[in-house]
Amino acid sequence: MDQQNPSVSRQIAALEPHHLAPLAFTIAEACQVARVGRSNLSAAIHSGALRARKLGVKTLILRDDLRVWLETFPLASSSDSSTGTTRAQAETVAAPARRPRGRPLRRRVEAVGEA
Repeated sequence: MDQQNPSVSRQIAALEPHHLAPLAFTIAEACQVARVGRSNLSAAIHSGALRARKLGVKTLILRDDLRVWLETFPLASSSDSSTGTTRAQAETVAAPARRPRGRPLRRRVEAVGEA
């Protein structure tokens, strides 16, 4: 009797997990998918640049909202990608020189003359 209407099973295929794209991400998942840190994502949510939804205590970010936020980032210039420098290297070059740690800097104290 299972063979009476075999076309039904061909019309409606069972959805397997790898066929489903999530509609929303948790904070941890959004960080992983977008390849950004938790502090950057949280700052974007608090500033209003990235919209987030609350479901009880869980914070969810819709896939489309995450994509819109990522598309607001500036494009990398050709000079950035051709130099081969990493972000850390670029920040090191741009960062002001710091005094080496060790002995504290001695300050000269001028004596105040008595009147």
